[in-house]
Amino acid sequence: MLEVFSQELRHIFGRPPKVVAADHDLFTLQMVEAAFQAAGCEVRATGDGEEVWRWVLEEPPDLVVVEARLPRLDGLTVCRRVKEHPKSQFVPVIVTTPLSTEEARLEAIEAGADDVLIKPYRAAILLTRARSLLRLKHLHDLLEERRRLLSQVLNLYLDPDLAEVILKDPERYLRLGGESRRVTVMFADLRGFTAFTEQFPAEVVVETLNRVLDALTEEITRHQGILDKYIGDEVMALFGVPWESEDAPRRALQAAWAMQRRFKALQEEAPPGAPIAALRGVGIGVHTGEAIVGNIGSQHIRDYTAVGVTVNLCARLQEMARSGEILLSQETLDAVPEAQVRFVAEMLLPGAADKMTIYRLEAPLD
Repeated sequence: MLEVFSQELRHIFGRPPKVVAADHDLFTLQMVEAAFQAAGCEVRATGDGEEVWRWVLEEPPDLVVVEARLPRLDGLTVCRRVKEHPKSQFVPVIVTTPLSTEEARLEAIEAGADDVLIKPYRAAILLTRARSLLRLKHLHDLLEERRRLLSQVLNLYLDPDLAEVILKDPERYLRLGGESRRVTVMFADLRGFTAFTEQFPAEVVVETLNRVLDALTEEITRHQGILDKYIGDEVMALFGVPWESEDAPRRALQAAWAMQRRFKALQEEAPPGAPIAALRGVGIGVHTGEAIVGNIGSQHIRDYTAVGVTVNLCARLQEMARSGEILLSQETLDAVPEAQVRFVAEMLLPGAADKMTIYRLEAPLD
């Protein structure tokens, strides 16, 4: 049995599972330690509850086996701490007790124990219970690792808080399909980029573009927007999705102002004659309205995006913006009436059914 147990766990974990064991009775403690060592586990054994807790904080093990009666810090308190601490809350705990009463079992379960063993017990019973818990621990570790990798990917495109919301309900936010939503759309484009690509070698173009896009995207995510896509030297961003937010237009304008400021800072901080000085600036358009938002694409490649007239009109605003300008629509201004703006024009844009009133943002928003 021990050989099968050892081979199975080594195959699952790819390493010896780490076990912390504690019992006030030296004979029982030695039996537990010997059983897990024979099964191929790394074991730390003690008769002190405080030492168990210190070890768990230093390096959370794969399993804790702790007796309810321990000096200095009893086993039930150890169990509660393990389950309450974010660093160790998913570590399985087996509580052992000499009391066979229902109350003793319930007390251990209420403390968070994953299993309860009545003393005395045989090593084979302990290892059988431990194997089941270690399997579950490994499955949780795999899921957590995949979640961590997905979080890293999402954080490239989203504010960490927004990424956390998506991870809590991926079925809702990552499924194919869309819905009509009120959203604030932003387009930002580098002015003079075509001439820039003809003036400098490819590696300089790519390095400069990446540096600029990194700075602009950082401001988008910092203001809780999501990066929709890069289109060459152009950035498309959405505010107010995947969850609705009344202050999305405000955050979009704040992000736009911060993006202009960051681009100017990049140019000012660059040494004289740096390639970035050849870029004329950034033109930004911001528009608010109804759009179809969701995961659009194939079963294998999806793009969380917005489509519709609102998106098209925002793109037109961006095309009209001169270097350093932020143009916004009447719909966006209505949502942020305190914004300091200057009237630019009232005109019929391609794709619009009615004339659009256009303003230029003149000052930052608090």
